[in-house]
Amino acid sequence: MVIDYKKILETNTEFYKKYYEFDETHHLHRMPGEHYKLLTYLSYLYDGITILDVGTSLGESCLALAQNKKNKVISYDIRKEPLSYLKDYENIEYKILDINLEDINIIKSAKIIFFDIGHDGVSEKKFSDMLEKIDYKGYVFCDDVFSKIYPQCTDWFSKLNIEKYDISEVGHSSPIYGHGTGLLNYYNDNSVTIIK
Repeated sequence: MVIDYKKILETNTEFYKKYYEFDETHHLHRMPGEHYKLLTYLSYLYDGITILDVGTSLGESCLALAQNKKNKVISYDIRKEPLSYLKDYENIEYKILDINLEDINIIKSAKIIFFDIGHDGVSEKKFSDMLEKIDYKGYVFCDDVFSKIYPQCTDWFSKLNIEKYDISEVGHSSPIYGHGTGLLNYYNDNSVTIIK
């Protein structure tokens, strides 16, 4: 996997304007500084893969990850209603499900996982323990892992004994929020190349 900072920062995210307001109060307005350019960039790195979006919330991450229609995105949350824009994307499958209860074969089939739930260290550890147990081989992108607001999440990430990278500079690095983005390479045969 190649994380090319220049290409990420040049990634076009104009597709958001169809679904979200861009104004001074909405965090999408402050890109770069949020991770949506990174996630859109990731969607085009590979064709024909499965991507898991763990923690749908307002759906911004799912939307970015689904931009390459050649990939399948499965988005997980505990919401009761799917987001309205999902009907525009045939490559998105929305599941109201705790990711830890998902079929192991589906999790193992994902080349990329974007993980953004809990922020308490407990949810993160439960998920990372499960990935190790099933011998997951892929890339996991973690949100809020260098945050003063979520120290438990930061502590969990720092203790992981897995190949990891701080890519906050092209991820969640907003001067207002600054929560950080981490990349985990889970026993992958392929290496990670960072180009700054």
